[in-house]
Amino acid sequence: AGLTFVTRNYAREEHAFIFWDFRDAVKNNWKAFLINGAICYAFYFILSVAINYYSSMSKTNSIFLVAMIICIALSILFVFAQYYVPVMLVTFDLTLRQVYKNALIFAILGIWRNLLLTVLLLLLGFLLYLSQIMPLTIIIAILLLVFLLFSYVMFLVNFTVYPLIDKMMIKPYQKKLKEEANGEE
Repeated sequence: AGLTFVTRNYAREEHAFIFWDFRDAVKNNWKAFLINGAICYAFYFILSVAINYYSSMSKTNSIFLVAMIICIALSILFVFAQYYVPVMLVTFDLTLRQVYKNALIFAILGIWRNLLLTVLLLLLGFLLYLSQIMPLTIIIAILLLVFLLFSYVMFLVNFTVYPLIDKMMIKPYQKKLKEEANGEE
């Protein structure tokens, strides 16, 4: 929650007091993030079991191949939705159900940016994997992991997904408020 809040502010080009804003965001959002984490673990556990089961059963009956592909598609869609969930949790006062509904909509609407973001994150992971070849690069990789990786990944996610959230949720709301204010005058 804290990392999402601070990197979201940087992605919006707003100032953030790193320590204080981090602490306040964790304090205000820990329950929602904890519930989201439990949901993620349960969802991926169920899907991994289902994918393994349908994969082994597809050798005997090809109808299980369709079920396996549907499970894989659901897991990819859920990964894409998880790019949006943390940002919406720290930005809006929504129920978890509303956050998931919006995140799934954004996962489909922003399919190209989600694919690009996933490719960039996979490339970053591959580069870290390749850095294990020489001792000096292992030390550099460990330092990067400890000091920069999490914040860089979260900034990259926020920088990629926030414009879509701003365009589809924040700007229409601000426009509606402005129209209501002008209508009352």
